[in-house]
Amino acid sequence: MKQNRRRFIRTSTAGSAALLLASMETFAISGKPQPIPANGYGIKIMATNWGIEGTMDAFCQKAKQAGYDGIELWWTDDQKKQGEIFDALKSMILK
Repeated sequence: MKQNRRRFIRTSTAGSAALLLASMETFAISGKPQPIPANGYGIKIMATNWGIEGTMDAFCQKAKQAGYDGIELWWTDDQKKQGEIFDALKSMILK
């Protein structure tokens, strides 16, 4: 059987998908209890401001409405922008 690049990619993709799909059922029915985090530990989902245009207040409002646990952003050395961040956070806490 002659093996070319296209046939190799097709067979390796099909084989990988078959192995992945076969193992998913095992994970779904394993019945193992989920680990419980120790006191003070847990998963927090943060909203990031990557690619967000607009004010910091609008970003914080959207993050809060979407149900995020907090925000993640690049820190700035600009005092004015730092003030905007703190003002936005304070307004979200007081609401």
